[in-house]
Amino acid sequence: MRRSPRRRGSLAGFAVLALMASLVPISVLAADRSENPSANPLRGEFTIGKEGRLIVLPVTLSNREVRFLLDTGASRSAVDSSFKGELGQSRGQNLLQTPSGRKPAETFDWPDARLGNQVFKSALPILSIDLDPLRRASNEKIYGVIGMDVLGRCCVQIDFDRGLIRFLEGLSEQRDELGVKVRLEFADDGSPFIAGYVGRETPEYFLIDTGAQGNSLTDASFDELLAAGAIRAGNGFASMTIAGELHGERGRLGGLTVGPFTHRGIRVARVNVSSLGLRYLSRFLVTLDFPGQALYLKTGPSYERPEPQATSGLMINWTGDGKPIVVSVRRGGPAEAAGIQAHDVLMRVENKRAEDYDQFSLRQLLTSKAGRRVSLVVQRGKRELNVELVLAED
Repeated sequence: MRRSPRRRGSLAGFAVLALMASLVPISVLAADRSENPSANPLRGEFTIGKEGRLIVLPVTLSNREVRFLLDTGASRSAVDSSFKGELGQSRGQNLLQTPSGRKPAETFDWPDARLGNQVFKSALPILSIDLDPLRRASNEKIYGVIGMDVLGRCCVQIDFDRGLIRFLEGLSEQRDELGVKVRLEFADDGSPFIAGYVGRETPEYFLIDTGAQGNSLTDASFDELLAAGAIRAGNGFASMTIAGELHGERGRLGGLTVGPFTHRGIRVARVNVSSLGLRYLSRFLVTLDFPGQALYLKTGPSYERPEPQATSGLMINWTGDGKPIVVSVRRGGPAEAAGIQAHDVLMRVENKRAEDYDQFSLRQLLTSKAGRRVSLVVQRGKRELNVELVLAED
């Protein structure tokens, strides 16, 4: 039996997701828990991106409207280091555990932060970190993270199909309408986990991570399942994290079961936590009752949506003016075969301006189907080159 998340220590954190990557978590170490994690639970309804795009909310911060990522995989809330001069008194440092080692982050008294007309804050100091890697990887102007120190007192419903998030005052007495109830458990830092099964009914605890689009397994679980033939190895992945670029292994699960729901062929990355991200969660209407320690899943139109089937061999970030730029090219992959090089800027994709794609839609295109031919125009220095990229099976 896999260990309970309560005995795992601090596992959750900020996920920075590159175009072709899965989850890369960054953990808060030695974070004190509070019995009153948020002064008031959030309320109201807000529009978000559909289909499993990152959940980004408009927040007024020091009289400026900026965008915050809603991230249940982050045990603590954070604000971009560019706001450091507008934060309160320094409260020292925490350590963030990254795949590349520990990274210090300064903590401060909370600034005036409002979602709609609601002031929100945590009893814990807010982290100040450089979120530029997240902006470049997601093509979203994200300047803050709402973590579990704020969300832990909230009831949150995410309707991926309608593109809505609701902070509820309470749950309807007709809770059967919310779908299947799954018990939430919490790690010592407040991070939410559910129990499930992988492979041939091997138990596993999964972090519920709305800050990442992909899914993952711990190194040990991935290796065990691979040796048992319960994971089919795929191509490697590359991802950009706050601590820099990360490369790793990826594969497809023979089976993933949560409650009564079983999916086959779910793609997972080998990193330092087992997690379910937006690509899995967006198959459902999701209701997170954190005070009641319950997750409700109701199947939606995307329940049987196929997983990404192909790979381009590209790792892409975005420039400040919204153009996709190639960070790296996987050796032996389709992009290398097409002659694409690091630092090439994508100008046109399928006869459409590259900046007209968001990160999500471009990733969908470049992972759609093996054998698909994707026409590109790339800028290399002062030259523009026409390229045909043939996607390969992942």
